[in-house]
Amino acid sequence: MGNIGICGAGLIGASWAVGFANAGHKSLVYDNNKDSFKKFELVCDQLLKDLTIINPDLDVNKIKSNINLDCSIEDICKDTILIQESIVEDLEIKKQMFEALDKLAPENTILASSSSYLLISKISENVVSASSLILLAPTLANILPNGAFGIVVVFLPIKFTSVLVIHSTLNNPWVFVCYKLIMNTHI
Repeated sequence: MGNIGICGAGLIGASWAVGFANAGHKSLVYDNNKDSFKKFELVCDQLLKDLTIINPDLDVNKIKSNINLDCSIEDICKDTILIQESIVEDLEIKKQMFEALDKLAPENTILASSSSYLLISKISENVVSASSLILLAPTLANILPNGAFGIVVVFLPIKFTSVLVIHSTLNNPWVFVCYKLIMNTHI
């Protein structure tokens, strides 16, 4: 399993880290506010407690061992298949973050934003590697008709996103398990 960089240690960043760690990926978490990691651990513990209600067999220790906190921005860019940005909803801050990620991340690393309302095309205006950019934003958790629990993820490529990035994102086993269930279900 490849490493996943998580940029932002708030609720959304913690949710992504737990999800990717549960799927077997190493989640490398960066935040420029070092105090956020204390809160991250509390949020992570609560998320795992909630998830064990749904799945009592969840391997909490495995998930926690797959999450590395207090990484540098360079750490989350090195040898990662995806960097999931989940920082404050401020256009200028996101633009600066994506410019930095674009300079540090290898060419084949997918850069994704969890933005809930800012346009990825605006966030990425100064990004050179626009072919690796997508929007991956979690929405409400759902219980499907068959009783399965999943988080619906909004996936939105921009006009410059490469076909390879779209294909590899749609084939990620954790991010799109719910998407695939819905697409394969006749309603």
